[in-house]
Amino acid sequence: MTATRGSDRIGFVTNNSNLYQAMIREEIHVDGVRPMSKLAVYLLIGITTLAIGVGLLTLRHYTLSATEAALTWVPTPAVVERAEFARVDDGSRVLDLEYRYEFRGITYRSDRLDLLPGRTGDDDAWEEQLLARWPVGSEVTCYVDPANPRMAVLDRQRGAAGAGTLRLLAFPFLAIAAAFLFAAAKNAWPSVSRVLAGGGLASGQSSSELAGPPRRIGPVTAGAILFHAPGQVQLAWAFFVGFAIVFTTLEGPAVLRELWPSDEARVEGEVTRVKGLEQWEFTRQVFEYEFRYPWDGKTRTGTSHTVGQRYEVGDLVEIVLNSQLPDSARIADTRRRFAPWWVVAIPFGVMLLLSVGIVGSYVFNLRWLILARNGLVATATRREPGDPAGSAEAASSRAAMSKYEFQVGGETVFVDPRSMVGGEAKTIHVLYDPRKPARNVGIGDRTCSILSGTVNPWPRCLVGMLVPAACVSALVWLWFGG
Repeated sequence: MTATRGSDRIGFVTNNSNLYQAMIREEIHVDGVRPMSKLAVYLLIGITTLAIGVGLLTLRHYTLSATEAALTWVPTPAVVERAEFARVDDGSRVLDLEYRYEFRGITYRSDRLDLLPGRTGDDDAWEEQLLARWPVGSEVTCYVDPANPRMAVLDRQRGAAGAGTLRLLAFPFLAIAAAFLFAAAKNAWPSVSRVLAGGGLASGQSSSELAGPPRRIGPVTAGAILFHAPGQVQLAWAFFVGFAIVFTTLEGPAVLRELWPSDEARVEGEVTRVKGLEQWEFTRQVFEYEFRYPWDGKTRTGTSHTVGQRYEVGDLVEIVLNSQLPDSARIADTRRRFAPWWVVAIPFGVMLLLSVGIVGSYVFNLRWLILARNGLVATATRREPGDPAGSAEAASSRAAMSKYEFQVGGETVFVDPRSMVGGEAKTIHVLYDPRKPARNVGIGDRTCSILSGTVNPWPRCLVGMLVPAACVSALVWLWFGG
């Protein structure tokens, strides 16, 4: 072992120190931040957010396990001894409700309301309902763990619904962790890959010679072409996932399911509670109604919302429900959720627009792959501002956005502006269809090197597949993960 420079460097390296020396050479200032410092920041943020996300999922798993175990607990009569709101250290209020019960001849007391640790966003409304329903002296039914009679709970089902909120809370942290850990991997890759590669062309170098068509494109190279996406598309993926979170928070998937054609039934119900929410639409307050109604031999409950108050407690109302989803009921001419349909439609519309752009990018990549196999090669030169158009094609908006042009048969053809090439190079390679030169794609040096076989396509293929695969997997987990 040999010692190296001072305490701000790694203290010891092996005799074969190629990797270490490469890392040292990479420690140059980029935008005022050393790459190794960037790597440390990325790892710190990624690991921290990952820990938070995993912690929330662990809490969710505990809640679901406790809820399943509580299904075997014994229903036991109890009496409410204390029921009032109390202020906690952060200024918020919580329901202090204690009840007394007897199990196997021994008297116990408990203040546990549900199986979900902590509080969620709808606890206030729920606790107000409990206080109105069960004042001091009320007789209630609690559920007692026969293996530990000191453990009892009033509502053993509510924790499962709250677990869904925990999954939704964990999702942004996991997404942020994935993004920063991915950035850390990309930041570390150049330093490691140059040492491990043992030669080959570096970034920015390429072979200018491409074989004539038809070219043989292997599956890995095809994947590198099909899944490669510019930063804008990767950002679109991130925004799509972000708006999916908003859409889910607003219960958008449930709204879509309810809009699906179904067997509609109508029954008579009764309003049991009216509450004005701290929400306003165009200067009018939103009101929430709880109601009960009979269905399939049971008395069920539900909620509805209106802009402005329409009903009082005790009013008989017409209840509309889906016979296949009887719990998804509402009062006729009201809406089930506090958010109106047009609010839910905003993130859904943005998701549709983003999906069009994302799909369009990969469709363009398919053209790129076809031209990589069968297209001719030309050299395009950069157009300077103010250059004459040279043909009627320049009148189109696409031609006006193009930064490069090339000559085919004496005609000026403009490089498709969707091509993923830098805008500063004097010349670039372009692949085009000889039958229709306007169908073309500009390619950068790195892509040209991949097509000529002088650069390994695996990194680009894996990175290109990782972003959409991670986002699609996250969406599946978000919407169908339970």
